Amino acid sequence: GEPFSTELVTDRSSMMWQQVMQSRYYLYAVHTSKTFLRAPTLASQLYLLLLRLLNRKYAEAFAMVDACHVDTPFSAEQRAVWEQLRRAEDDAHPDAHAVRLRLTLAVQYSDNDVPWETHWEFDAYL
Repeated sequence: GEPFSTELVTDRSSMMWQQVMQSRYYLYAVHTSKTFLRAPTLASQLYLLLLRLLNRKYAEAFAMVDACHVDTPFSAEQRAVWEQLRRAEDDAHPDAHAVRLRLTLAVQYSDNDVPWETHWEFDAYL
């Protein structure tokens, strides 16, 4: 196998996913320029960011964080997607650390916790 594979296998039968999600899938509008997708909700934005992070498209994920700033608690659906970011926690690329640190800043004024140790991310980034 490839040591840095970005192939994703989703678990569509996950009970957690089915219980908290309003829909089993997200629909994204394609911008008229056909250069990017438009996420209709915060949960769908977080999910797209997660997919880009897991595919090691760090610059795209980093740019998406601007649309993820919140100052209120996550809904159950948003929380479920947010917790999935833990799956990228073992990615030690400096850009992955940068994305996680920027996500930490995106929720700093809310009661939402990040699924990683911020001080460790900061040390690893430097």
